[in-house]
Amino acid sequence: TLTMDQALRKLVAFGLSLEEAARRLSTYPARYLGLKDRGEIAPGKRADLLVLGEDLRVEAVYLGGRRVAR
Repeated sequence: TLTMDQALRKLVAFGLSLEEAARRLSTYPARYLGLKDRGEIAPGKRADLLVLGEDLRVEAVYLGGRRVAR
């Protein structure tokens, strides 16, 4: 199973910028699926976020604005 953070690291290793890799894993899929409240950081959107370290490994997880892991 490929996790989101693993996929992000792979896309960056393939040469994508961190910003474009994040869009390909969040913004574009949310738009495709019609999930208007997800996929980007903006007012009125769900606050589901990953906090990544310099090595792009998960340091914290927030769902609905609440820290739920690490």
